[in-house]
Amino acid sequence: MNEILVLVLGAFIGYTTGWLQKYMDQIRKRKSAATALLAEQIRHREWLEYISSRWKGGKSVAEFSMPMHDRIPDLIELFKPETVFLMLDYTGYLMVLRSDLKFLNTIVAKDQRRGLIIEIRKRAIDVLKKGESARNSLVLLGAKEISMAPSELRELAELKEDEKG
Repeated sequence: MNEILVLVLGAFIGYTTGWLQKYMDQIRKRKSAATALLAEQIRHREWLEYISSRWKGGKSVAEFSMPMHDRIPDLIELFKPETVFLMLDYTGYLMVLRSDLKFLNTIVAKDQRRGLIIEIRKRAIDVLKKGESARNSLVLLGAKEISMAPSELRELAELKEDEKG
């Protein structure tokens, strides 16, 4: 009888330990993905603030990367539905903005460029608003806010200098 009890108790402990390990791995993955998304979003916020307030339409901001946000469909199972919605909404707005910036490079007529630049600046403000809701959701999931690397800050400063020149 004792042997059966020890066997059942051992199986229960083994099962519980395995389940707990999977649960802890899931939490770690969720926090890691949320932190990576938030770090990318912080970098985007710098760009978006620049585009929405000081950008004059130069080609240098046409390309900005968003590798984590491009992977959102692969990550949706890690997050709650509300967070998935906010991240997809934010990413969609970013993609439209990125597309507009690329399209701007094809326009030659000054009047058309000026009109699109105004629209892009407005859209950047909209993306900033969407990003704030997405950011709050990521922080609630345990994302850690990490500041930009010095090389990225230099890149942004160089872009600002290019715009002045």
